[in-house]
Amino acid sequence: MDCSTAREILSAGLDGETTPLEQESADIHLGSCAECSTWFEAVTAITRNTRLAPAEPVPDLTAAVLAASPAPAATVADALPVVRIGLALVAVAQVVVGQDALFEPAHLAREQGVWEVALAIGFATAAWQPRRASTLVPVVGALVVGLLLASDISHHVIPIVGLALLLASTRLSSFAPRRLAT
Repeated sequence: MDCSTAREILSAGLDGETTPLEQESADIHLGSCAECSTWFEAVTAITRNTRLAPAEPVPDLTAAVLAASPAPAATVADALPVVRIGLALVAVAQVVVGQDALFEPAHLAREQGVWEVALAIGFATAAWQPRRASTLVPVVGALVVGLLLASDISHHVIPIVGLALLLASTRLSSFAPRRLAT
């Protein structure tokens, strides 16, 4: 093996990019060539120094950057607590509307009561965890559209308001700052 090929293999070996057979042949050459042995010692030292050198100290500019930064302005996400309270109130109103139907003797009325309470649970979940609001939008949207097509709008104001608040929560949650997991 010539010196050029051996040095190329030895250099690749420092990066862990050689096969065992290549490394063995380069090591054999290294044992018989003083010039390559000296070269390899120097290259190994350079590689070790560049990979293991401590980072240069830099000043901590955190306080200066924060002091120079303007105070955060009110954002769209600041409206999220209002939407969450609205969703909680809609959930309570939905339970009030649905609870009487749960105890009706007619099967269809009881089923409607279950739907009303399930809808209330969905609104409460979105109030409690706004990032989940988007998962409720398709179901609540389909329900509201069906109710609007099937009957008078005045009987279904609560689900309509709930859908509007879900949509608002979905939009506002995308602007809310996210907490990092620890």
